Amino acid sequence: MSEPLLKNWDELLQDGLITPPADFHARVMAQVMQQTPLPVAAPPGRIRLGLQALALSAAAIAGLTQLVIFSFGIWSATAAG
Repeated sequence: MSEPLLKNWDELLQDGLITPPADFHARVMAQVMQQTPLPVAAPPGRIRLGLQALALSAAAIAGLTQLVIFSFGIWSATAAG
């Protein structure tokens, strides 16, 4: 950025042109209280839990496979002398 542009930003921020009204907090909280609550999600079913467990198991097996391959590579490099 150019130097004059940076100085303009500093001046704008120091002027305090943007000040919230005195009752800003009360108005925002009143609007929040008027909104309808979000619906609560239903607990996951048995099929979904089974799929999550399967995905977690597959990821764990893939990660452990990579760990074994890496460990074997380190072992073979150090055992070679």
